[in-house]
Order: sequence, then C-alpha cells, then structure tokens
Amino acid sequence: MLFSRTFVCMLAGLSIAFPALASDPHYVLVQSYDYASKDLEGRGSGSGSGRTALAERVIETREDGLVIEYSIPGDQDKIRGNAMWMYPARVLVAPDGSKTLLNAGELKERNLAWRESAEWPPEVCGQWIFTWTAIQILCDPRKVIEEIEATDMRPGNLAVGTTIALPQYGVELVLGEGEPDDRGMVLTATGTVSSDFAQRQAAQAEVIAAKINGEELALEQALADAASITADGEVGVSFIIDENGSILKREERYDITVTGEDNEGEHRTGRVTVFRVLYDDWLIG
Repeated sequence: MLFSRTFVCMLAGLSIAFPALASDPHYVLVQSYDYASKDLEGRGSGSGSGRTALAERVIETREDGLVIEYSIPGDQDKIRGNAMWMYPARVLVAPDGSKTLLNAGELKERNLAWRESAEWPPEVCGQWIFTWTAIQILCDPRKVIEEIEATDMRPGNLAVGTTIALPQYGVELVLGEGEPDDRGMVLTATGTVSSDFAQRQAAQAEVIAAKINGEELALEQALADAASITADGEVGVSFIIDENGSILKREERYDITVTGEDNEGEHRTGRVTVFRVLYDDWLIG
C-alpha cells in the first residue's frame, strides 16, 4: 500500500506517548490519519489509522516572525527514534510560513549523544532500519523542519487565491472559499493527480525496502521499474480559520486509483487531519 508505507515513514520521527504529563499551558497539534485500499480484482483490502501529537508554544514575537518551540508532549521517557534528539526545536516562522531552525547546534549535540548511546558510527546516518516500522536514521538538524511541516498549522497568510503545495501528491492547489462552518471561515481546494508522484513514491519505497534487506537499489533503476504505474484521482486540502486568523483545523484527503504496480490495481482513499487544542485540554482528553 503505497500511501500507508510512505506516511508511516514520514511519521518515524514522531514517536508519541499518551497520556501526557503536566506542562505549562500551550498548544498541541494533534494529527490523525486513516487510509484504506481495495484490490481492483477483489482479492483483498486493507486499512489503518493512527495519531501523533506535537506541542507548539510561541516563546518570542519578532519583527521577522514568531519564535516557536516545538516539543513532544507526554512522558519523555517513552519517546523513541529520531524524536529523542530532534525536540525541543526552536523555529522562526516568518509571516509567509517559511521556517528557520534556530537551535541547530543543540540538535547536533543531541544527535551525537543519541548515536553514541546506541554505539552507531557516523556511517549510520541516512540508513534505514526496521523496528515496529521503517525508520531512517537522521542526523541533519534541518530535517526537523520537514517533520514539523507534516503537522503544519502555520503555512503563512491564507486567503482565497493562495497557492498551497502538497508535495507528497505532486500538486499545487489554489484555495477557494468553502461552505461556512460554525467555527470560522473555510478555505478549500481540490486537484487531480498525475502518475509521476505515484511512480516516484513506489520507487522510493522499493529503495527503502532494499536497504532494509541489506541490498542496493539505485533510485534511477527503481524509477525505471515503476514506469508502468499510472494514477488517476483527486486530492484536496481544506482549512478552518477563526475570526482572529488562527488555523483551527487542516485536512488533506485523497481518492486515487493506482494501476500497474505488481501487475495489479488498487483504489486508495485516505485522510490526514490536524487540529490545534490547548495543552491542558489535550491532557484531559
């Protein structure tokens, strides 16, 4: 299942424990996801769901943006994987949504200590291992920005006509006004997918699988092997924005048919939702 494997890998850095411990009041970005696939030949189906969380706290307001500290909420002793060294991360978020890591030096030191505790040599950086899921050993502090983007509720000033990129689907969408919601204004956009992104995701998944199995597979070869894959369908994104301009909810969704992979075809649907709640409310929930 192309999307489920990709999404699990994307979340590898966010190893979350519930419930949380007491903390200073701030926000938690709660991300939930679900997906389903069905073989077009009626021979099988699959589905899955889960959630992650990332704490968000504004610690400084500057002329060039907000300094936000991102951290993993919950019992810190239960955090695993790359999240052990990536957080807390202090990030400058500019008005246009662009992000700059401010404490890269701290992250480098924590990464080194993390690898030394596991007796991993520098060569392990970038390699894939398999525990409860496929995890890539990351060492570049800038990678934390990619992890934060997965739960991004600060993509810049949003309005009708704003272009939103969904790189995981290979599309850029222009927001329009949606049906009103009691919580605020709704901005939404939909678009069609091309086969290129499905071929690239399938190829990347095969490269990762090969590395886990101790084999070498060049991305170029994997892309050539995936050239027969085609994709057709729709992806979309929507935001709910309150009267103060704060994003309360972000949702991405897809409904896609993929053919040509392993001489089979699948109908795949899925949704990724992020909403912001007060830390104290998250503790109670």
